[in-house]
Amino acid sequence: MRAINHTVTGAAVGAAIGNPFLALPAALLSHLVLDIIPHAGDERVHKGSARFKIELLVDAALSAGFLLALALLQPPGWQLLIACGILGAAPDLLWFPYWVWELQGTPRKLDPVGRFLAWIQWSEKPWGYYVEGIWLISSVVVFFSLTA
Repeated sequence: MRAINHTVTGAAVGAAIGNPFLALPAALLSHLVLDIIPHAGDERVHKGSARFKIELLVDAALSAGFLLALALLQPPGWQLLIACGILGAAPDLLWFPYWVWELQGTPRKLDPVGRFLAWIQWSEKPWGYYVEGIWLISSVVVFFSLTA
């Protein structure tokens, strides 16, 4: 899933649970649950391509914008919502060094955590963009219903 989906879902988990001792680990686990769901991916789009880089930047900007909006609007429990949003997306940061190494022409084998994260993403397909769009709309609606 895209980072924006992980971020909004993590924040929604925080809003639903409220207790930081339960919400923070649940937000982190939400990342794994979302990655099991079929989502966007296209083997034809090389990770060094302009399209991939643009998608990555837009995704990061949307996630950062959502977190910034929480900080500015300060809904009840906003600090927990931000922390849960960050934790919801955080495991994807583990891919960054591998991407850089691949761009440098020195790809490395995945460590055990990376192999697990790759394994649970069993279905990355071009039609997964529709799944992600539906998930994003749904999670935003759920988030706002929990924080309104």
